[in-house]
Amino acid sequence: MKNLYILLLLTFGIGQDYSLSFDGVDDEVLFSNCGLGTGDNDFTILYNFRTTDLNGVGHIINTGNRTETDFHIYYYQNNLYVGTYNNSQNQTQIPFSNYMDGNWYNIAVVWDGTSMKTYIGDTIAETITPPYNATDNTMIFGHDGGVFGKFQLDNVYLLTIFLFRFLSDKFAL
Repeated sequence: MKNLYILLLLTFGIGQDYSLSFDGVDDEVLFSNCGLGTGDNDFTILYNFRTTDLNGVGHIINTGNRTETDFHIYYYQNNLYVGTYNNSQNQTQIPFSNYMDGNWYNIAVVWDGTSMKTYIGDTIAETITPPYNATDNTMIFGHDGGVFGKFQLDNVYLLTIFLFRFLSDKFAL
């Protein structure tokens, strides 16, 4: 059995509403030397997300310096986009308006070195094969250098090796 490496765990008050809130104007959280690392290493990101920002745009999680191979998650015009930058073939477009109702949703993104799967709750929403290869060890929540998001995050897990049973009951994967 592989070891589980947790790079980052952010929980903002389980059972309370101490979530990390982004106002869509100027909020961001920047992690230097604490992202996904460089290269194409396996990773899993699990998080709770909520917003009512229909038809808006918001960058949820971004890595690196926005090259074609850097990872990002954002919403735009009622869709959730997951993948890498600069090419629509490198990212998925998931219809998301049903999830933008102010309720909390569990979202997971799993990269296994070949494919990237996005889960919403216990359902695989999309699988893609982008050219992921992180350029640096930076991670930003809420902003990508241009657009701020209006949403809340809670219980963010960033793992370098995905151990299915570890969080399967929490995220119903």
